[in-house]
Amino acid sequence: MSNSITLLTPLQGHEKVVTGIALPTGSDKLYSGSKDGTVRLWDCQTGQCAGVLPVGGEVGCMISEGPWLFVGIPDAVKVWNMQTQAEMNLTGPTGQVYALAIGNELLFAATQDGRILAWRFSAVTNCFEPAASLTGHQLAVVSLIVGGMRVYSGSMDKTIRVWDLATLQCIQTLSDHTNVVMSLLCWDQFLLSCSLDQTIKVWAATESGNLEVTYTHKEENVCAPTLLYSCHVARLQFVLLQPFLLTFDSSFLGPFLCVALFLFMSCFSITTVQLIIL
Repeated sequence: MSNSITLLTPLQGHEKVVTGIALPTGSDKLYSGSKDGTVRLWDCQTGQCAGVLPVGGEVGCMISEGPWLFVGIPDAVKVWNMQTQAEMNLTGPTGQVYALAIGNELLFAATQDGRILAWRFSAVTNCFEPAASLTGHQLAVVSLIVGGMRVYSGSMDKTIRVWDLATLQCIQTLSDHTNVVMSLLCWDQFLLSCSLDQTIKVWAATESGNLEVTYTHKEENVCAPTLLYSCHVARLQFVLLQPFLLTFDSSFLGPFLCVALFLFMSCFSITTVQLIIL
């Protein structure tokens, strides 16, 4: 791995801010979603747009898993099977879907009304069927991640909730942030969180099993840091939604942790996806 970052090419075409990206495993195609109401398909070899999918609303988030592409929009989650081209529309959310995550064969969606909805794929009906509704947050849930047998959710109510993946019950509420929790990342036994309070917190489990803050990094002049990382050092590693990269000293966690912190500034006007490699 080199010590520098190289820009491959800007992918231009979206008319409004880019809010989600997905690079399916083993694919040479990249998907980007935007507030312009479209998902664009890009050829990673040529950098050319290979297709445009109207989704019927502003894209709030996007993930891929196996053959599936999931796109969060207002009041729904759009689902495409990238192999068969089958399309589904999962209803149930109220307002924008801000984050999506997958764990224990469940699809989780973080919604504007503070709920986290879950669906399970049924091989019998060949559809995703409602499985649960997780309630507890007082305001919109804007970040979501699955790590181990836990689901972690960050909200505009300034809290992080920890949910048992088996029972889907809330087992802990973390209240150390003083503003919206914009991003979450699981790494080994650590949970990392970013907030509009301009801090990045590292959480670790105590002997009782509860999470406590072990490190806080304060970043001035940053509105909304977002955590991303890649385990594939020999391949395409990161896709930037904003042209600003913070070099962050994570040595306090040891050399095994490689985290890139992409900082989303307050003025969301970037409509170009940039491909970079290390």
